[in-house]
Amino acid sequence: MLSSTTREEDRSTHIVGSIKNNCDRKIGHVTVLFKVDGPVDSKFNHRDAILYAYEIDVEPGETRAFKIMFAIGKNDTYRFDGITAY
Repeated sequence: MLSSTTREEDRSTHIVGSIKNNCDRKIGHVTVLFKVDGPVDSKFNHRDAILYAYEIDVEPGETRAFKIMFAIGKNDTYRFDGITAY
């Protein structure tokens, strides 16, 4: 993963970022995992909500943008929790 941040879209907050394939072959599936610690007014009812981004067919040397499917609360804090690729 190269970067991650949040972006406001249509009054919703999404985690966005980019990944890069540093391998010399295509990666068929990439999963980027985040955990969200929401405050009391969060969209999430419990701590450690798990959110994913999926990308497929990332070519060698390619940089690809990702966006988490579900919105988070504007005041939620999040942390990168892992990445898998195969």
